[in-house]
Amino acid sequence: MVFSDAAPLAADDVVFSLERARDGAEAGGHGGGFARYLAGTHFMAPDGGTVLIRTARPDPRLPNTLARIAILSRARAAGAATADFASGNAVVGSGPYRLVERRDDGVIVLDRNERYRGPKPEWTRVVLRPVAASRERLAALTSGALDLIEEVPPQALAALPKAPRPVVTQTLSDRLIYLQLDQFRDASPFVRAGDGGAIKNPFKDRRVRRALSMAIDRATISATVLAGAAAPAGQLVPRGFFGRSATLGPPAYDPEGARKLLAAAGYAQGFRVTLHVPSDRYADPIGVAKALATQLGKVGVRTRVVSLPSSVYFSRASRGGARGEPEFSLILVGWGSASGEAGAALGALIHGYDRARGLGLWNRGRYHDPQTDKLIEEALVTLDDGKLARLLASTTDRAIADAAIIPLYFQISTWASRRGVGYRGRSDELTLAMDAYSK
Repeated sequence: MVFSDAAPLAADDVVFSLERARDGAEAGGHGGGFARYLAGTHFMAPDGGTVLIRTARPDPRLPNTLARIAILSRARAAGAATADFASGNAVVGSGPYRLVERRDDGVIVLDRNERYRGPKPEWTRVVLRPVAASRERLAALTSGALDLIEEVPPQALAALPKAPRPVVTQTLSDRLIYLQLDQFRDASPFVRAGDGGAIKNPFKDRRVRRALSMAIDRATISATVLAGAAAPAGQLVPRGFFGRSATLGPPAYDPEGARKLLAAAGYAQGFRVTLHVPSDRYADPIGVAKALATQLGKVGVRTRVVSLPSSVYFSRASRGGARGEPEFSLILVGWGSASGEAGAALGALIHGYDRARGLGLWNRGRYHDPQTDKLIEEALVTLDDGKLARLLASTTDRAIADAAIIPLYFQISTWASRRGVGYRGRSDELTLAMDAYSK
């Protein structure tokens, strides 16, 4: 096996790449980097063709984690500066394409790697061109300037020209869009009584959290606001994923039941809350937030929507408070389960916040249930697949019954291409040249 520059790919290159990921230098796509998955893991190369891995504990997710880490050339990448990676000088791999050029305007040019050990990819040259605005992407596609585009807004599908009609590909994404609620402060900063006065944080009461879930008409939001490009959700991972619960479906829309639960919790007159959302992330987040505000308002939860750019939103939602705690009371956010199983989401979103152990790092509501934590920690070291699947499913059942978070829907990813070009859609939302084909 060789790199695209003809240099041999040896075990030492693999160890270098895995250590680089473990030490936080390699981004991990959905959900951040790999460091938290590889903490305490050691890699050794006793000879040129063997890699030994020693983990701090049993790790059922290790094969999935390793499969997503790019293998780089130690000779090219060790000690390389950021500029070397930006220019492509340090980016040499063994995959189906090789980097030819990376321009200042973000354009990336790839050529087929004739030394690739697998089947030769169809395209001899691929040009990746960043176009941030969806309207501009669509215009470039219909004019013939682009062959394939991603992240087509659901509402734009109806506006696509009838002749020549672009090829549309849609695939259920692993990205869950959900609500996270402040469950750790007695007085939450963006929650007020109906008259505007101070109020005890209602989200610490499970009945209130469940009431909000029952007040949401997921089917209507998916069908109308998102034009069908979403699937209502009742748990952490979509169908077909390992550890998915067989018993959990999307909660029924039940505004009357929600009002009864709110009254039983002492909030018959409702309350006010601000829902914070990122303005430039996910499919139509502001439209979704406005629909949620309307539906919650019908059960007495008067909801104000505030949108912020992602660059501001996520830092404040995670550690924006005076003491480094999440700043907001109610947020709309997403999580992609690129690992293909429920354990990563349980460990990141549901487990109590524990920065030292890398658990609950995206638990921005600071939900905490010791028994659920114990079950999640058991799942993290369970190697028997059958037992692990049951454990993940039952732990998910417990967390959702407690309304640790409020699942809303899974996004449906949409690509469009010119006639003659097809695309095999991916649940991880990535657009890869190897998945485009002529038709």
